[in-house]
Amino acid sequence: MQSFHKAMQRYEDEQNRPKHTVYTYPYTIDQQRNYIKRRVGTQGAVNFSELVEAFPDKIGLIFNFLAILDLLQLNEIGLEIADGFNNFRIVPYSETQHLTVIDHGSES
Repeated sequence: MQSFHKAMQRYEDEQNRPKHTVYTYPYTIDQQRNYIKRRVGTQGAVNFSELVEAFPDKIGLIFNFLAILDLLQLNEIGLEIADGFNNFRIVPYSETQHLTVIDHGSES
């Protein structure tokens, strides 16, 4: 009878253990990196807001942002940063200037 109780306890413990679920996302950083490079190559510059519109879900945004960081580190793209929230453009890499801050300050 004691063996039965131990077996039942083990079964109950096994059923109550946390279960981990692995999700497969419809994006990869490599795919998004290639997509961004293609867009920049054909358009010359891409606003970040255009990428948000093309991939509006949160996971798409995360993968695009990681791809942008990766491309910046590899010196394959540059950024032009303007005033405001998420107001930047992805541009082709230039050895002389890979990060540009655009000042739209008030003129006196």
